[in-house]
Amino acid sequence: MWIDFHTHQSAGLLPALRLYNLPAGESFPTAPFSIGIHPWWLDQQPLDKLQNWVKEGLRSDSAWALGECGMDKRIATDPSLQRGIAQWHIELAAECRKPLVFHCVKAHNELMQLVQNIRPKVPVIFHGFRGSHALAQTLIDRGFYIGIGLPRPTAAYQQLVRHVPLDRMTLETDDGQEDIAHIYAYMAELKRIPIEQLMIAMKQNALAIFGDKIKSVHGS
Repeated sequence: MWIDFHTHQSAGLLPALRLYNLPAGESFPTAPFSIGIHPWWLDQQPLDKLQNWVKEGLRSDSAWALGECGMDKRIATDPSLQRGIAQWHIELAAECRKPLVFHCVKAHNELMQLVQNIRPKVPVIFHGFRGSHALAQTLIDRGFYIGIGLPRPTAAYQQLVRHVPLDRMTLETDDGQEDIAHIYAYMAELKRIPIEQLMIAMKQNALAIFGDKIKSVHGS
């Protein structure tokens, strides 16, 4: 089975295990989902309402992860507010023992420092990663996962994909229209491995990140 570690599409053309990222305020589905306050939402909706929605959603057995959350320095939202809400998510992840999915733009050092300070002891994915392979290596050395998604025909992107080890990689469609199977095929080609090997590695990573939840839908 294909595993899509982060998607904004609740369904696709092929059968797959999808971790659906809930839009703000959406009701909680029975299929696996992640829930969190995206940095882009901080100036758009009342914060206390969003925080209550997240905490309520985390009570669902289908809530597999906390996020996407994090920091984005491209937007005008006060960085101190973004940092404070990121810290709130990390502390909440430590409390409820849920993996974290980070949205991070030009704030990797800040988020790494917050995780180091709080030490939530949960898996952390830097989703939609577009940094250098040197930055990726720094994250990998600290035990984080690198979320990689839509193919981009650049030498830097291809170097990144080849650099990230299978046991630290997660694959995702994010907000794109590509099917997850196409992304797997592209990554397998870049890494020069059979697609079956890549699928086995993604299942092992899913087990490491989501634990028994993945067994309940994927089998042991």
